[in-house]
Amino acid sequence: MEQEQLDIDCIYDFIYLDSKRLTSYLAQLNDDGVLLSIKKTKHISEDQKNIGSAGLNNATKVATEHNETISKNAERHYDSSSTALYSVIDKLDELGFVQREIENTAIGQMLLCSGSISFQDIRMMRDLWEPIMKLSLSQGSSQNKKGSQRNKQKQEADILKTLLSALPHALLMTLFSQNESLWSSLDEEHLTMNSDDITLKHGSNFAGKWYVLGILDAKPDNKMESLPVSRVVNNELFDGMVEMASAIRKFLGRPMESYGITPVAIFRTVS
Repeated sequence: MEQEQLDIDCIYDFIYLDSKRLTSYLAQLNDDGVLLSIKKTKHISEDQKNIGSAGLNNATKVATEHNETISKNAERHYDSSSTALYSVIDKLDELGFVQREIENTAIGQMLLCSGSISFQDIRMMRDLWEPIMKLSLSQGSSQNKKGSQRNKQKQEADILKTLLSALPHALLMTLFSQNESLWSSLDEEHLTMNSDDITLKHGSNFAGKWYVLGILDAKPDNKMESLPVSRVVNNELFDGMVEMASAIRKFLGRPMESYGITPVAIFRTVS
């Protein structure tokens, strides 16, 4: 049978797909829940006629016809999970849940934007802090310093290494779109490619035009309304933790001039 020609202009190449979040959206859009699989059954019937003759004697013959029905069943099972994830993106857009202008998108709304992307995999630094500290100490030991000074420097380096190793180390992404930058951290579980290949093949910058669909959850500091400072009365420990969290963000987190987005899908078109 001749295959039907599909009118497809392009397909989507996903490098990041949060299937759990998309499944949650799909469940809320469909009263019957999430479709797991599709079963298609095809029944084919054929009639076969056999014509023969029967004779009582050489002079008399009677023609007889035998009809036989041959039935064939063809059964196909389809995994619809991937199709459902892709279709829910179109469904969300059709229902007006997807915004396209950053300036007009409020916190908590879904945004689709395009541009160039850059990755920073600071997870590799977790195992590099110790050799970096040792290298720094070995270079410093060449100078004429007393033993007590060298011991003090080693203790300080050990403390700094412990602090740096305890900081959050994540795979970070920045999307540059419409003269704005959107920052996010990525969950490796939702990557459809080897995360090490990002650094080895591309370095920091990913070539091409990319689309990011996600939830806008932070705006640049100068565009945010002033929020009350989170403090616990008469608790110096918790107050110190608040200040430490701010310092960690400045050191490793979202830049002050960037938006914050939680990606649901990162993809490009393949024509």
